[in-house]
Amino acid sequence: MNHRKTVKFLSFGLFGLISLCGVIFLHYDKVPQKQKVEEDLVEADEAREESAHLNVTQPKAVAAGDVRHVLREPVGYAEAIQPTGTPSVEKSGVSRLIDLITGLGDATMSERFDAVIRVKNARLSDEDASRLLNYLADPSRYKGMNDSAMYAYVNELVSVFHDQDILDDRYLKVSQEVIFSSEDEVIRDYFVQGLSRGYERANTSQSSMIKDLFWKISHENNTSLAGTALHALNRARLYEGEAFSEAECEKLVLCVRRLFEDPESSERSRIPAIQIAVDLQMHELMDQMEVLLHSEDSTLSERVAALSSLARMGGTTQIQTMLDSDEPLLARAAEKLIYK
Repeated sequence: MNHRKTVKFLSFGLFGLISLCGVIFLHYDKVPQKQKVEEDLVEADEAREESAHLNVTQPKAVAAGDVRHVLREPVGYAEAIQPTGTPSVEKSGVSRLIDLITGLGDATMSERFDAVIRVKNARLSDEDASRLLNYLADPSRYKGMNDSAMYAYVNELVSVFHDQDILDDRYLKVSQEVIFSSEDEVIRDYFVQGLSRGYERANTSQSSMIKDLFWKISHENNTSLAGTALHALNRARLYEGEAFSEAECEKLVLCVRRLFEDPESSERSRIPAIQIAVDLQMHELMDQMEVLLHSEDSTLSERVAALSSLARMGGTTQIQTMLDSDEPLLARAAEKLIYK
């Protein structure tokens, strides 16, 4: 138990540092600030009034998709919709809250968000979990929402399940189905993040299935999912300790190298590889990181990530060089690194 708590603490600390460096490039063109969220909720209410009523018939049961990326929460969203206090919910009240969440009740978007927050503190019955999962699995249920509100809403709904005491097999099946069938990259990414957060509650068979999924989507180099999967696998490595096999560690090193070196890798997947290379002590990549740092073909986000990783691996010369950079963001990053 002490070993797992220590690993868990280190994992959270490392993830905090990783998130700080990666914040520039992740989906922030699609993720709202506090004021933006409030505006989006109003717009969603207006759009909902003008749209057809939500389809409330029960969809067909979600079949498990064939198994084939913690990190990126909506900025400012929690402050915008968090109620003052989140009281526990009596069992009899959970069904009424799910009515609001799924659109059966006459509620505004703000009230529906509030209902999701309150349900997080409740233990779901099988019936309530099924209703919520059926809603979550059907993209047509988000009728009337703009993208910003929808992304925040789905992210919160996913967290209801990965925060439960026991990881529900049906949630895993729905997650697989959405990850491998949805055409919306942000939605898919949020489901992958949810599986990563729920991993520590998984039993042996569940954790095996989740890791298999992470390995398979780590090959989606041209999306954000490969990078999110890489973060999730590294988190699993830190959590499991010695239980994360030597073969898996070698596979993770190869995955980092592939995402870092492949010219087809998206920025959103290459940057996690740059960051996690430090955790894996891949000093052999330092020369390539320095090339990337000084290359005008590299994005600014990639250059900042490379500078941070080089600094963490002892590259003080590169930090000194970037103090005089013509790019203000690089110069500020170098200053923070050298004086922290």
